[in-house]
Amino acid sequence: MSEPRLDPEFDPRLVEAAVLTAIRGHALEGEFHAERDRLYEIPDPEAREAAFDAHHVRWFARFALDQPFRRALTEQPAIAARCGRWLVAGARGPRDEAADLLIGADVRPTLLVRVTPEAIAVPGRLWRLLQRELQHVADMLDPGFGYEATLPASVGDGPRGRVVRDNYRLLWDTWVDGRLLRRGLLPATARRDRLTDFTRAFGHLGVAVEAVFDRIFGADQLTHSALVGFAAGEPNDWRLG
Repeated sequence: MSEPRLDPEFDPRLVEAAVLTAIRGHALEGEFHAERDRLYEIPDPEAREAAFDAHHVRWFARFALDQPFRRALTEQPAIAARCGRWLVAGARGPRDEAADLLIGADVRPTLLVRVTPEAIAVPGRLWRLLQRELQHVADMLDPGFGYEATLPASVGDGPRGRVVRDNYRLLWDTWVDGRLLRRGLLPATARRDRLTDFTRAFGHLGVAVEAVFDRIFGADQLTHSALVGFAAGEPNDWRLG
């Protein structure tokens, strides 16, 4: 039996912006623009718009800009098995680049990935971004992780709520990077970089901070509730290990 297949559906505006970014300064830039300029001669607006979209799709494929997306998903077969669609849309900026799940009634979840055109034009950066974001999505789909979209009401809003949410994300990122590094999908510097962020956020742990970091970074299985508890300052065994 063949593996489930999930093909990315790219927003046409993102495709256009990514191609225009990738072609800038490229040896084929002249050929690209010569073809594109001829499309302005099409009199019918709808036909002209469709021709531009098709032109950008061809060059998107010619530069293989879709390949990092497809390769990244092969590392997370559970996503392809559980999701019904995969949408790739534009992000407003690097801080908004992320993957998420759209949940509807009686349908399989939709995988949504938001990236900037600049990220697509730099395959190495895009690859690392997708690896991390898709691992988060795989965790969300894992019943053993027990993901919940909202944090407990006891966390509250305001300054404390923001700190808990930021700490939760850092803890989850730490666990994600540890697993990706062990699978050879991140450079060896990933541990050092994540430890720096962890120490900045949890410096109050003092001399135990690196030992606690290693327990999280090296874990094979954690749960959403455990990460929330640690982020909120609740005592637990592995926090003090």
